[in-house]
Amino acid sequence: MRYPFWRVGVFIAACIAPVLWLYQAWIFALGPDPGKVLVDRLGLGTLTLLLITLAMTPFQRLSGWAGWIAVRRQLGLWCFTYVVDRKSTRL
Repeated sequence: MRYPFWRVGVFIAACIAPVLWLYQAWIFALGPDPGKVLVDRLGLGTLTLLLITLAMTPFQRLSGWAGWIAVRRQLGLWCFTYVVDRKSTRL
């Protein structure tokens, strides 16, 4: 596996936000309508991850470093996970 530390860093960075949101929901820190807050945050996280994923190829072309492409699929899968979580939260 190429760039193992880079991949682990992306994995941890993508995991931190949903875990933090679930913790805030657990301690009732999301306000009177936690479902709406979670849907909004998951939507914003999805959009952010999608834009970062789409920016990997231009980053690689500008810098010449292949590490950007090494995590592109992983970021795309995390984006899909955020979308599925958002859809399941809306139910």
